[in-house]
Amino acid sequence: MEDVEKLKEFILDYKPNVIGLCCQGRALGYQKDLQEVVTALEQQHQIDPIAIELVDPSVARLYKESSRAKTEFPSYKPEQKMAVSIARRLRDPLVEFAQLCNFSYDITNLPWGFLKKFVSTERLRDYLYEEFIVRVNEVGVDLNFALEHYHYQTMVQFIGGLGPRKGDALLKLFKQNNETLESRTALITNYNLGSKIFLNCAGFIKINHFRDDSYNAEHVQLLDSTRIHPATYSWATKMAIDALEIEDDEDDKAVKQRAIEETMEDPEKLRDLDLDAFAKRARASRVADKRITFV
Repeated sequence: MEDVEKLKEFILDYKPNVIGLCCQGRALGYQKDLQEVVTALEQQHQIDPIAIELVDPSVARLYKESSRAKTEFPSYKPEQKMAVSIARRLRDPLVEFAQLCNFSYDITNLPWGFLKKFVSTERLRDYLYEEFIVRVNEVGVDLNFALEHYHYQTMVQFIGGLGPRKGDALLKLFKQNNETLESRTALITNYNLGSKIFLNCAGFIKINHFRDDSYNAEHVQLLDSTRIHPATYSWATKMAIDALEIEDDEDDKAVKQRAIEETMEDPEKLRDLDLDAFAKRARASRVADKRITFV
């Protein structure tokens, strides 16, 4: 009963949105009891509903024995390290799997199925890393978030056009100068990233200005927080202006920023745009076929 009371206090103090429960072994048997505790707290204290999610512990088991876990949480018990990994996997599975892509190639030690024994470790690693490159670049990587959160830094090695060595060198440069990345273009102006490398990787690097409540839309490039490449910022801005049906003044930066900000807050406003017409105009301007980009 003492443990149950501690659990209740913990839930009331932190008011989580979700609780992750290991879906193997003894922990699985606690699901019903945990649900009863959560339901009682929701009714008694009028707190928001709390979901209970079963989480496969295979990644957490590898993490608790890893050098990263020892570096991050040297005083934690193995069960506590597993709990951290389970929570992170709930929050962002891609990041938690990516941290197993280390020098020991722990990612290959996951139970990938009974046919795994017919594939060499090297071949499995190469295929997995190829898939990570695709998936990581689909969502992009926030370099500033990586500087703040050690476990997220493993995502940097998969940035297309940058790679592990250049990515690691870039993070070290930020740390040495005690700086954060203010804009994508700063990679060239402040950090001497070559123009070809920049063109290849810029669209996969994100700068989330919205994480800082004090950001000023007039002094930042909001599109830096998206997967839109800087080479197509002008087209993205034009689409936002057309979607809001406001007059396009090429010299009015505030109008452009407002259009971008409003369409990012409500992307549904872009739904009525004629993308084929935009692609046709792009081709007429001697730009490559951009319809897929516009979508």
